[in-house]
Amino acid sequence: MSARHRFEFSLAGEAEDEELRDLLRRIAMPGNITLSFQREPSFLLAEQAGSIASQVMVCKDRTKDQIVGMGSRSIRDVYIDGKPARVGYLSMLRGVPEARGNIALARGYRYLRELHADGAVPYYFTTILDDNSEAKNLLTSARGGLPVYKPLAQLITYLIPLRRFRFSKSASDAVSRADQHQLSESITFLQQWNSRYQFAPVYTLADILGQSKLLPAFCPEHFYVYQERGEIRGTLGVWDQQSFKQTVVTAYSRNMQLLRPFYNLYAAITGNPGLPPTGAKIRLLYASCLSGGQSVFEALLNQVRADWSGKGYDYLSLGVCADNPIAQIASRYATQRISSTVYIVYWQDESVMLPEADRLVHVEIATL
Repeated sequence: MSARHRFEFSLAGEAEDEELRDLLRRIAMPGNITLSFQREPSFLLAEQAGSIASQVMVCKDRTKDQIVGMGSRSIRDVYIDGKPARVGYLSMLRGVPEARGNIALARGYRYLRELHADGAVPYYFTTILDDNSEAKNLLTSARGGLPVYKPLAQLITYLIPLRRFRFSKSASDAVSRADQHQLSESITFLQQWNSRYQFAPVYTLADILGQSKLLPAFCPEHFYVYQERGEIRGTLGVWDQQSFKQTVVTAYSRNMQLLRPFYNLYAAITGNPGLPPTGAKIRLLYASCLSGGQSVFEALLNQVRADWSGKGYDYLSLGVCADNPIAQIASRYATQRISSTVYIVYWQDESVMLPEADRLVHVEIATL
């Protein structure tokens, strides 16, 4: 059977959930530390995070009657040019080697364009790891009917250790966990803050309180505020997603296997997370709902580190674009950094009004 007829594309439903999770377990991100990004116990539940609607596209190999690739098209409420807007988000592009060829990819994007014809959004945003040069080169080539991938910003994910906290700075009296009254004011402040950035999420009080499906497993008691002279000046949410999203170490390179005992000894001495055994999870917390200037953000971060270190977590995962002023603060505390590029994705032959180019970009990595 030719490649043109071998692969078929459709939307996944509950019946495909188990097979999608199995595909994620089989596909890992290679490197000195090979990682598998898993979504247990429900792939479709995990896809809800940050989205008001989501369509999971699957590529099925007819010769095997098996799903061999996937991609997600989500609809999100974000700020564009200072106002709430509805745009798309593309994610979870995964495939086994035989499904990564040009024909399968081109057919997959043709299927995406068919879905795009519903007119729900004018364009999309997405992120690609900078180390994933194969994907970057292919997707940004604009060949074979692929849409335009226009780079917008460099996104840095900072991994801030939570193993042993040393009180280099005292906790600020201005920082506290939000009570019910503060929470309402805090969301108003967060909305105003996010409106300054392109693609920053639109969050409501109902979302934070768990009265919508936007932020699964988020606990409002883990929402921190910085208050000065009775006014909210910054926010930071702590989101434990281990109940639906896991990062698992599946292999180490030979060199890393040799170095691992020595690295773990150094980590134990310095109080940083070690390298877990193969098959173990990296225990992450995610920072969300970030707002406030540099000094406010640092005070919030120090309180979070004080409260969550020694609680069984390895890192606080915190992402900001490189040109955001708080990136300088996050960099001081991080022991690991992961660089990605944020792209806006659209079809060249469509009349699309793109966002203003002079505004900074902010995306919430907790929902990516």
